[in-house]
Amino acid sequence: MTIRPGQLCRKVILCKPSANTQKGEYGEPVKTFVDGPKVSARIRQNGGREFYAAQQLNSEISTEVVIRYRPEITSAYQIKRGSVLYEVVAPPVDLYDQRRYLILSCKVLS
Repeated sequence: MTIRPGQLCRKVILCKPSANTQKGEYGEPVKTFVDGPKVSARIRQNGGREFYAAQQLNSEISTEVVIRYRPEITSAYQIKRGSVLYEVVAPPVDLYDQRRYLILSCKVLS
């Protein structure tokens, strides 16, 4: 896969997990995220699937996001583009081990 800089034409916000956790309605810890830097990215939807969980039909859209290399990105991050929120579901892949681009496997949350 060859990536040209012109293909990184979408602006996204990298959201990192907050250090201080908040409590939910029943006292359970709730993950919170802090907006980080705005970066250029390429977003490509790989497909979707439907599955049953808790006796309900659910759907999930898998997405691949490519950004320039950033060493701090982990699978705990989220990505925001407009009103769409993506969750990084796997460790980032360093394309060709050249520290130029990261491939992030994501799923759409909203």
